[in-house]
Amino acid sequence: MRERGNVNTAKRRELREGRVWETIANVGIKLMSGPEIVRTSDGSLVRVHRIAYRTAQKLLTVDRVALDETDRIKHRARLSHYSVLAEITKPKKALLLEAAVAQTERTLLLIETLEAFKGGHHEKAS
Repeated sequence: MRERGNVNTAKRRELREGRVWETIANVGIKLMSGPEIVRTSDGSLVRVHRIAYRTAQKLLTVDRVALDETDRIKHRARLSHYSVLAEITKPKKALLLEAAVAQTERTLLLIETLEAFKGGHHEKAS
């Protein structure tokens, strides 16, 4: 499969130059337009969600008692990280984020993005 490696290398080089090429099943390789790039990003979001969810599930199977302190810390950090990724890549969360961006008409800052994922409101402690 050396040819595929060469194609992927060429695609990465083109990306650095600002051109996006994608492999289309039963078609070949296609230079993507702006709208096509945006639409194909949905598939990437699904893949990220699936990988994050499965990785979090695998981490939940670990016997934490058997881990040394360093691995226990790393385990907790990774589980936290992948759990957040799995949560924020859900389709409903993407819709919340799109709604927040539509209101501001700009790319959100990190804190604004986190607010959008919570539904745009703070939980109040009682």
